[in-house]
Amino acid sequence: MEVSMKGTRLVRSFFFLALFAATMLPTAVLGQTTTWTTNGYKVLKNGTPFFMKGVDYAPVPIGAVPDNSPYGDYFTPNQAAFFNRDIPAMRDMGVNCIRLYAGSPANSANYGDFLNALYNGGDRPIYVIMTSFINAGDMLNASAVAGYVNDYTTMAQNLKNYPAVMGFSIGNELNSGGSIDSPDFWANMDKIAAAVRTNAPDKLTIVAMVDDGNDTLKAGIGKIPHIMCWGLNVYRGPDWGGTGNNIFTQYGQLTASDVKPLIITEYGTPASTRQNPGGESTDIILLPNNAQAQGDFLVTQWQGMAANADSSTQVSCGGMIFDWVDEWWKAGNPSLHDPGPNNAYQGGAFAGGYWDEEWFGINGVTTGSPGTLEPRAAITSLKTEWSKTSHDGSEIYGNTTAAIAGSVSAINSVVIEEE
Repeated sequence: MEVSMKGTRLVRSFFFLALFAATMLPTAVLGQTTTWTTNGYKVLKNGTPFFMKGVDYAPVPIGAVPDNSPYGDYFTPNQAAFFNRDIPAMRDMGVNCIRLYAGSPANSANYGDFLNALYNGGDRPIYVIMTSFINAGDMLNASAVAGYVNDYTTMAQNLKNYPAVMGFSIGNELNSGGSIDSPDFWANMDKIAAAVRTNAPDKLTIVAMVDDGNDTLKAGIGKIPHIMCWGLNVYRGPDWGGTGNNIFTQYGQLTASDVKPLIITEYGTPASTRQNPGGESTDIILLPNNAQAQGDFLVTQWQGMAANADSSTQVSCGGMIFDWVDEWWKAGNPSLHDPGPNNAYQGGAFAGGYWDEEWFGINGVTTGSPGTLEPRAAITSLKTEWSKTSHDGSEIYGNTTAAIAGSVSAINSVVIEEE
């Protein structure tokens, strides 16, 4: 919009008013940016391999549910108590990236404080995969998809210049809606991703899918050219499925014709067990020694994931531990720390033998908004493990990184046209 003004004094006054206003609003860190690309099965930041030491982040406090305001959006200035509590603790632990489960296109222009706190002026920055909620049942609804395209366009335009922004996840677990066999499911997902690529071409586009025994991979490979990375939420035990069922081996075999990096968008174990584990039970307790078994389980998973990255069959580029902090709303009364909702014994799939949705946090939390973190043993265990490599973790890929620096994925050469 053009504005015509007469008089030097008015022009000067307007200029200084605008300058003052700009200094009062959070903006992207001047003179710095991050460009995210892929090469084969690797993710690159500014042309250099990056390995994810990540956590999933949904700091819903005790007594709250994300169906109510602020709808899981704890990233605006009026929710700063949450991220000011959590970001320094993440940085101290060695976290280099996080993934969100909520985000408001309308609020995204106000995420500057959150994003700049993550970036920390480039000192041990924490990068973030943004998202906005998508109802899995809407993926065959053309009108709903058009709305999601607009949502992601808005977020991409508002956030593309922040160096903390690593990329955008097109929803979460969209394959839970039962539509993976429909060509429209994949075409609509790719349409949303294309909007992001058009408006934020330097950022990653990913999906985060339920690990359903590879049915989704088999259905979707080759159908989502604007998605740069597959993400899978994987719960196959500490050894990633073991011999004959290893997720990394299977992924490499399935994607040989359509290579994209694999991000483990969820992995982990609850910090809970039962007073008498072994059968279906609700007598829930914290694992002994501040849930040390949770920490040991996660270190074993991390070492297996890193070992894949340092092998000739590398497909992994790291992942996100589920979850940063317990979410008390997931299995019943949000003011109670409930077991379950599946109270069947799961054996070695989890450290304590049970799939307790409200207890996956590597931090407990006290009542309050935001409440106080109660770090579990996993924090120290993972900090020790992650400190063995650089913040960006590029050397985890082993001797395969030298030829990669400066390269880009074929996806970045796709010419994207607005429809």
